[in-house]
Amino acid sequence: MKLLTHVVLVMILVASALIGGIFFASDYLLIQNLKETEYTAVTESCNLVNHTIQREIDTLGVTGRDWATWDDTYFFVQNRNQAYIDSNLVDETYINTDLDCFLILNSTGMPVYGRTFDHENQTAVQIPENFLTRIEESLGAQRSDTVEGIIVFPEGPMIVAAEPVLRSTGEGPAVGTLIMGRYIDDDLTGEISDITQMPVTIRSAGDPSIYSGLSQNPGPEDGTPIIIAPSENKTIVSGIITIPDINGKPAFTTRIDLTRHLYLQGLEAIYAYIIIITVICAMAGIVLIISLNRTLISPLEIMSGTVTAIRKDQDYSRRMREGGVAEIETLSTSMNALFSSLQSSIEQQKEYEEILRESEEKYSTLFRSANDSIFIIRGDRLEDCNTRALEVLGRTREEVFGAPIEILSPAYQPDGQRSADAIREYIRRAYAGESLSFSWEYQTADGTHRNAEITANRFDLRSGAYLLVIGRDITERLEMERLKDEAFGQIEQNLEQFAILNDEIRNPLQVIQAIVEMDSCKEAKSVLTQVEIIDDLVNQLDRGYIESEKVREFLRKHYRIGEEK
Repeated sequence: MKLLTHVVLVMILVASALIGGIFFASDYLLIQNLKETEYTAVTESCNLVNHTIQREIDTLGVTGRDWATWDDTYFFVQNRNQAYIDSNLVDETYINTDLDCFLILNSTGMPVYGRTFDHENQTAVQIPENFLTRIEESLGAQRSDTVEGIIVFPEGPMIVAAEPVLRSTGEGPAVGTLIMGRYIDDDLTGEISDITQMPVTIRSAGDPSIYSGLSQNPGPEDGTPIIIAPSENKTIVSGIITIPDINGKPAFTTRIDLTRHLYLQGLEAIYAYIIIITVICAMAGIVLIISLNRTLISPLEIMSGTVTAIRKDQDYSRRMREGGVAEIETLSTSMNALFSSLQSSIEQQKEYEEILRESEEKYSTLFRSANDSIFIIRGDRLEDCNTRALEVLGRTREEVFGAPIEILSPAYQPDGQRSADAIREYIRRAYAGESLSFSWEYQTADGTHRNAEITANRFDLRSGAYLLVIGRDITERLEMERLKDEAFGQIEQNLEQFAILNDEIRNPLQVIQAIVEMDSCKEAKSVLTQVEIIDDLVNQLDRGYIESEKVREFLRKHYRIGEEK
């Protein structure tokens, strides 16, 4: 990759990291705060809806208690007088109090009076039987107590307040139950929207349409009272709250939609900021690239071309052009010094290589032509050997190289020691740094046992520790010494026999001389002459024996020949 391309890529990466960092920082510091603000506003609005509905329930409860703790109502339950109905339960009463239902039950739960208000015709009508049944199911045994809450009817959810009918003083016993109801209709929904300043939608519990348009259908989780989720296009954030009925079961679901003005404005600001930063980075990058190309990249390319040419033609006498910025000039000066040093080093290296080549030839010639067997051992295996070693062993290179060292020895040495144990002990001592010299019996390829004098020394290379082992065959020398010893022994034996023979010759001569001297005959003189001659010969033999003894002592002392084993 070219330097200019590398610089451009680095600048793009840096700019991308900068823009990404700004984006994520803005998202974390601004957008997240805006989201939290929106979610907090929606949560407060959901709580406000819940409080508004609860306020309506409480308001209806107050109205119901006013009617239930009234003597007129108390006596109406007992005597059912028409005057109470005509004066109090007219259509205007339903309109003014926003009532959709007015129901009075006696103490046994039977209806004394009951009407629902038809808003379309603006008149009160008889309560349907199924309406009474639903009231009875929802209130159950609680109808004799004060009960306030929501009951779901087919027509929709209704706020219901059930109060025991007592005297105006609040004393009992209760003679029945007064029930007032108000549907949660569009008017009430509009009031809630006015209070929260947000669109409010009411759906029956379990209606999936309440989640329409959201990015996901969260559903209630772990009884969470309020669920908040953004819309699919991220322009609206919605809060969903489930309102329980009079028995604590879900009555209906309310959804509040908040338009995300702040969020969208924050995104627009971030995008505009990123565009500005991108433009600034692009302009700064162009200026920086032009400057770097003139002051750094172009001189480096010239230097690279010069180095390539020098490497190609191996002409280290060439030099870099100096000049430019201080760093480039310093680099050019350093590289020129380097080329000068390389030129000098190459010349010296050629001299060293020639000397090394000559040295290698000398040692290689010495290794190949040596009259002794030379082995290189690594670990406990044969790494190399010279030609003389192969000739002595009668083996090929393939048989020797890499083979264990005990392959060259018989199973046992003449002293009875196992060759493998003895040779490994010698190797251990040699690797420990001891210079060894010992006699060894080895075995050739045809099974012949021969003797050698072995020297072993350790040497180290970068690849590890090695042993240099030199073996000199002494089989013929030992055989010659043995033959010399045998010959010397035979000579000593012969000399001893000569000494005995001298004594045996002198004894008869003495007898002959004595006899001749006792018996003087004409041949006596001639016999004595012969006796003297023989005696002189024996004396000469004695002198020769003495001289031979001196020779033997000289041989024992200086050549160790005839030495007792």
